[in-house]
Amino acid sequence: MFGLPTKEKVESIFYNAAVVIGPDGELLGEYRKVHLKGEERLSFRPGYRFSVFDTAFGTIGVMIGWDLAFPEAARVLVLQGAEILCLPAAYEEPYQREWRAFCTARAAENGAFLLAANRIGEEPSRRYFGESGIYAPDGEPLSLIRDDEEGHPPPGYAFTRINTDDVRRYREEMQLIMARSPASYSPIVKKY
Repeated sequence: MFGLPTKEKVESIFYNAAVVIGPDGELLGEYRKVHLKGEERLSFRPGYRFSVFDTAFGTIGVMIGWDLAFPEAARVLVLQGAEILCLPAAYEEPYQREWRAFCTARAAENGAFLLAANRIGEEPSRRYFGESGIYAPDGEPLSLIRDDEEGHPPPGYAFTRINTDDVRRYREEMQLIMARSPASYSPIVKKY
């Protein structure tokens, strides 16, 4: 007779994730949110890598919510080939100013389109302000959904026509990717 470790229950692991679905309904892949904020850490395990997906529209990189606050997240996606950054989010009040700044910065500093969809609505302790939009590679908002006259975020859609050739042109003009100096960035990868 000998002893073996046993487990009565299988641990459930939950991730805050987004899936990428192709035009025919096929699953192209999923992204698991890397940067968890506050109480999210109590419910979810963080992801550990960023992924890009080749589509008929261009190469898409996915971030979720608070990932937007970390310039490294968008830059990693762009270095992996992303031309379009997609961001589902649930930014709440009072962080409208940060949301606007991050959206503009992530698009412009990477020369990528940013499609940012932010939640609207209220919960007992939070109000989500919306302000979803599409940003050009230079950070210019191309289409935004803003509050109505009474200050309420309207439901709706942001539409615009994008051309991924604009990504190439802007990156060549600004030289944001090719002028990098990775050998100088070693402090970025230190935990603290």
